[in-house]
Amino acid sequence: MLHSLFRRKELKRYGSILKKFLSLLLGFILISLGLTSSLHAELGVHSWSILHMGVSIQTGLTFGQAFQVTGITIILLSTMLGIIPGIGTILNMYLIGVFCDIINASGWMSTPQSMLGRIAMLLMGNLLFAVGTYFYLKPGLGGGPKDSLMLAISQRSKYSISVIRTAMEIIATTIGTIMGGPLGIGTIVLAITIGPLIQGVCHIADLNLKA
Repeated sequence: MLHSLFRRKELKRYGSILKKFLSLLLGFILISLGLTSSLHAELGVHSWSILHMGVSIQTGLTFGQAFQVTGITIILLSTMLGIIPGIGTILNMYLIGVFCDIINASGWMSTPQSMLGRIAMLLMGNLLFAVGTYFYLKPGLGGGPKDSLMLAISQRSKYSISVIRTAMEIIATTIGTIMGGPLGIGTIVLAITIGPLIQGVCHIADLNLKA
């Protein structure tokens, strides 16, 4: 009887771990779809995508590889500031880069011919990014390189997630543009709306991002 009880507890624990990793994986896939959607909308890419593409232009790396290099750099900087990365942080940096390259290489995502279609694709990509952020933050296994820093600053300051994330997007846009990344009107829309979208999605899903 004790053995049976112990086994049920172990199965429950492993089931909980599996559920967390599936949520993490779903989040990464949605974020990758969001990023590649903004790329193919061709109205100006996501703020951090400008930075990643700038790195790609300067180094010859693929978009996904540039994503990984940027992520590693941010993780190292965050660690130096006392922010210890979780397993979710490491997987975020690696898997999103892999998924983005797979989606781009598959060729199944194309640019809509109409302007309305491109605008819809841009906005849908941003929504997918926000929803994906919720799914990988929910398990509590560590935010992504950028989001770990975003949450840490929010928890240690009077500023909201919306304000902090928007500021980070603007900074990434500036640096990426200097490096040669493509800047467009869509970039401004994404930079301004991503913070409120993430905060709104997490509020609706009752995920508390403040300490």
